[in-house]
Amino acid sequence: MDVLQLLKAEFRDRAADMSYLLSEDKKRDAQAMFQKLCVHIAWESQFLFPELAAISAAGDSVLNRYMQSLQALRKQTQVCLDGDSMPSTGRELAELFLKHSLWVEEKVFPLMRQKIPTGDREDLYHVFVDAKQDIYASLIPSMVV
Repeated sequence: MDVLQLLKAEFRDRAADMSYLLSEDKKRDAQAMFQKLCVHIAWESQFLFPELAAISAAGDSVLNRYMQSLQALRKQTQVCLDGDSMPSTGRELAELFLKHSLWVEEKVFPLMRQKIPTGDREDLYHVFVDAKQDIYASLIPSMVV
């Protein structure tokens, strides 16, 4: 399987979580969603960003925009995990993530498809699956999937 399929499925799952936050005020569920999003952001930062950096020129605008978006998500997710000011911060986080995921699908995925050969993307699939499990185990031991 191609890593892009895995990434698209992960983005869809997190987007569904964020859409749920926008439609419901379920504080109990929100904390678990914030934790899953923390794992997702760590996964992107530790594995997807380095892959993107490897195929991009230094100072590339896509790479810079991607890192800024990840930093904003990380900061807003931490605010949501630390505070109890739902639903406004949860709504802001959901909107930020949905915007981020659309941008990644429009800019990052095509770049990866263009610059990373299919065989390498298939190898990356296994690396990313294992990495996600490791991140869950280290950040949220009770949520290992």
